[in-house]
Amino acid sequence: MVGKLTRDDLITGSVLPTLWGLNRWLKRNGLLRSHLANNHPDYLPLAPFNGNEYTQWGNIHETNILNVSGEHLNCSVNSNITEVFRFKEDFFEVSLDGILTSNTNQKIHETENIRFMGKLKGKEFIELDKGDVILTEAKSTQHSIEDEPPLERGVLQIQGGHLCYEAHGNKARYVMVSVLYRGSSLRLFIYEPDKEMQNEIIERIQDFYNRKKGPDYYPSMDTQDSAEAYPKSESDLPIVDFTLTHKQVALDLYECVKTIKSCEKLRETLEAQLMDVMGMHEKGVLYNEDSLGEEIFTLERKTRNYKAQPQKNVPAKPARSERAKKPTIKSDWRY
Repeated sequence: MVGKLTRDDLITGSVLPTLWGLNRWLKRNGLLRSHLANNHPDYLPLAPFNGNEYTQWGNIHETNILNVSGEHLNCSVNSNITEVFRFKEDFFEVSLDGILTSNTNQKIHETENIRFMGKLKGKEFIELDKGDVILTEAKSTQHSIEDEPPLERGVLQIQGGHLCYEAHGNKARYVMVSVLYRGSSLRLFIYEPDKEMQNEIIERIQDFYNRKKGPDYYPSMDTQDSAEAYPKSESDLPIVDFTLTHKQVALDLYECVKTIKSCEKLRETLEAQLMDVMGMHEKGVLYNEDSLGEEIFTLERKTRNYKAQPQKNVPAKPARSERAKKPTIKSDWRY
């Protein structure tokens, strides 16, 4: 594999799941804000993401995933791709994990490892001529084996990759997402290029750039999304009157908070009752009366052992201002 090749100020293949609202780590408004911060000092940039243990292991496995995929399909593998493929200038670009090229004229049948997806579902086999190309996205996950990967697990990326690859005058017969599950089970999901999905990719990218001009933030999908859109508050702005705008939303939230507090209190009471029954025992079980030995509910309360820790000197931190990630709710309504 090679390092990062694409620009930070353009939409790239890796952030396409964000435009669908499918990226748990980066929300749509966070992506928009990060682009605005590139050119406008008034917008706070997001904290840089330098990877984590999951991405590190994914990078380590990438070359092996591609090589084994090539062996399954009798294809040569190019995993050292240094070229960036652009759909058009200053719009959308991708880097590809792997380009597989068929070594011969052949028919590929479905197996336990090879699965046909999209419009290929139900086909007895697919054909490859010698020299035909399969663009491949390599993924590694701790998720259980799937019948079909979700869009965010490489599907959007590789369809966007095909869009850019062919914009350079190249041809690829199929696209593929190769997923290594829990470090031991490889699945090759093969698709035809999906023009409908590729058109939607173009539309969502154009919508993003249109919003960037405003800026016009996306409707927030959760509190993290909203916090990234509006990271600062202005104390001199007037109070927002929900009575005139979103009275029912505020009332529904109030009822939701009351229900959660009530459930939390009930949970404490019920847990305490079962803890008293367990006493010094570590585990309690409720068995299914209709199925001998089947556990339908378990409660565990184990003793944890902690190693002694040396005293730590906490370094000083500079003063800073940071807006609360979630609102504080206060109410004394009667209705």
